Amino acid sequence: MRAERAGTSPRANTQPLSLSPGVWSRACAVPRADLPKPRAGAGRIGRAGTYTGIMLRPPSSAPSLPLNEALRQSAPLAALLQRVRESEARWAAARAALPAGLAGAVQPGPIDDEQWLLLASSGSVAAKLRQCLPALSATLTAQGWSELPIRVRVRRHAP
Repeated sequence: MRAERAGTSPRANTQPLSLSPGVWSRACAVPRADLPKPRAGAGRIGRAGTYTGIMLRPPSSAPSLPLNEALRQSAPLAALLQRVRESEARWAAARAALPAGLAGAVQPGPIDDEQWLLLASSGSVAAKLRQCLPALSATLTAQGWSELPIRVRVRRHAP
């Protein structure tokens, strides 16, 4: 409290975070008098008596691939991508069978060999969607999609 009244702030001895090319560095809010002796190459004492530790970027072991390329090269990821596309295609076909307000509150979920999951934004939307399931199934069957049970779940929102 006295330091603030005298016009000196306890944060006066800190530096903002900085990024130099090829090296990430960060300033630690440690006054110079409280520092142990630094090891050779471990860091340096910066302006205003603060210690600046240096963290190097980890070396890249392999060249990075674009996401689409990685999905095509990996069999499990390619299968996952195919299931996501099938779920979205089913949803595009089934969406027309729902009222506009209800369709906006529903998202397609995962699909597997046993079921297709639709994610509702709330419990009331899920209840109404369950009432519309026979119409959804009939619409999908009429458009040539295979019979697959449709389940409805309420989507969890991030806290």
